[in-house]
Amino acid sequence: MRNFWRSFSFCFWNLHLVMANNFCKISLLEAYNSQYNFDIICLGETYLNSSYRSDEPALNINEYNLIRSDHPSDTKRGGVAIYYKNYLPLRICDVSFFDECLLVEINFDKKKVLLNFIISVTKSIIR
Repeated sequence: MRNFWRSFSFCFWNLHLVMANNFCKISLLEAYNSQYNFDIICLGETYLNSSYRSDEPALNINEYNLIRSDHPSDTKRGGVAIYYKNYLPLRICDVSFFDECLLVEINFDKKKVLLNFIISVTKSIIR
């Protein structure tokens, strides 16, 4: 497993509209990923809501699982998502008390890595 940590890679994309006008940008992400084969792909500003199921083919990337946290108002804005390789020993942590936030724990041997992905909403907090 030591070699894994040397080759572990992740990518962050601020995607702005995964689905727009019935066009899915996941195919663009897949094309980019075909060159780098990332272990984890974090997406910001997904603009997904409950009308898009995580298991629908348009959001599928082969050999990856998808977790996401959409905007709390269920509108097409904001939102975060993480695609991770099927083989990763990953545990999704409960952070449901935060909006648009994902926290995952990756365990290898005796090492743990926490990956936190959140959209800051400071404008709505500051008045």
